[in-house]
Amino acid sequence: TPDKPLEQLLELYGHPSGGSKYIAVDGMSVHYRLNESSSPPATEGGVDAKNAEEEEIIVMIHGTSASLHTWDGWTEALLKNRKQKKNTRTVALRMDIPGFGLTGPHPEGNYQLDMYAAFVFKFVDRVLQRASPVRFTVAGNSLGGTIAWAMATVHPARIARLILVDSGGYAMEPTSVPIGFKLAQYPLLVPILSRVLPWEVVASSVRNVYGDPSKVTEALITRYYDLALRPGNRRALFARFSATGGRSFVATDVKVKTLILWGSEDSLIPLHLGHRFERDIADSKLVVYQGVGHCPQKEIRARSIADVIKFRAVA
Repeated sequence: TPDKPLEQLLELYGHPSGGSKYIAVDGMSVHYRLNESSSPPATEGGVDAKNAEEEEIIVMIHGTSASLHTWDGWTEALLKNRKQKKNTRTVALRMDIPGFGLTGPHPEGNYQLDMYAAFVFKFVDRVLQRASPVRFTVAGNSLGGTIAWAMATVHPARIARLILVDSGGYAMEPTSVPIGFKLAQYPLLVPILSRVLPWEVVASSVRNVYGDPSKVTEALITRYYDLALRPGNRRALFARFSATGGRSFVATDVKVKTLILWGSEDSLIPLHLGHRFERDIADSKLVVYQGVGHCPQKEIRARSIADVIKFRAVA
């Protein structure tokens, strides 16, 4: 199975008409989308300083083999939220992290956790270009959750709140692993899988992480399949699974207010690890979704974002 031309994938999944933008970070052209709710009303002299809106920034990080599109539903709901605080403007920022989506492989082949944490901070600062480093809420699913809570231990003063969605970080102890992930962990298969990628391997892997596989559409599988064929992404996945070394992070070091969302039927990162996060992170609350799998932000968008909105509204 040959790689798909990057130009074709950019047209399908990263066209500017869909809000896609690109910025150079660490030698990569990072695919991202930045969405903001309505701006403050103007007065004769411009924005009324007394009534000027404050920013509530939320940065969302996807998991292994996913892309920024996993947060489409949450982003739409956040921007339409009519219950947000008075004079507050929501800024929603999401990106394809190195090794995945349209961003593609890291130029140095570095997929250690400390690289990802440093990358996201650098990316946020490059995109927002504020006079001083901004403070923001960070949400992450799976690998993205691991990156998010690692960030909260590196620069806790910069993380306003933390949202973990079926997060990685402990030994995973899966009861079922997507076949694509299984295959990617065997170095001897790298030469073969770099040339061959059956559609059904991807389809089975996507269905595996849903509590209700009937919710998996052909369009969703197609996007995962196509982006896996972005030049360099297959080898990046193998490198990510074999990454060793780097800084160690401990969840008990997280000192920011944390919401933990978990699907009861997550067979990749089982629910008991969600309970462990709740024990290890002092100021945290766990919400469990019965019958839901590894990606509540996709499988039950409305219910999961409602809990996020409620969490963000509490002082």
